[in-house]
Amino acid sequence: MSFITFLLTSFIHMFLVYFIMRNCRNVTKDWFDVASLKWKWRSMMLNVLCIIIACYFFYRHNKYCEPFVYSMFALSEYGVVLSNMGFHLTAALDFATTRLLISGNGLRII
Repeated sequence: MSFITFLLTSFIHMFLVYFIMRNCRNVTKDWFDVASLKWKWRSMMLNVLCIIIACYFFYRHNKYCEPFVYSMFALSEYGVVLSNMGFHLTAALDFATTRLLISGNGLRII
């Protein structure tokens, strides 16, 4: 049950971040923003595809107990994890032009 909760909440997070960055920002989009949105969309769709494939192999394994089907399920789970990591890696593009100044007066984002 906890893995299903992880899948649902991670998809909701991905969708909300993509939606907010695409529709709710009032700044001009530079190259980093465009690339970030593109990679967010791709990794989110890859995540959904891997989840669907994992569900299919999980069902087949439990219903028919065929050889190597559970291995394919495990492989598709790796796809879920890697696409989730890829989505979060786009934060490097989101903060590419941001600078953080640490001084005696505290923190300041430039």
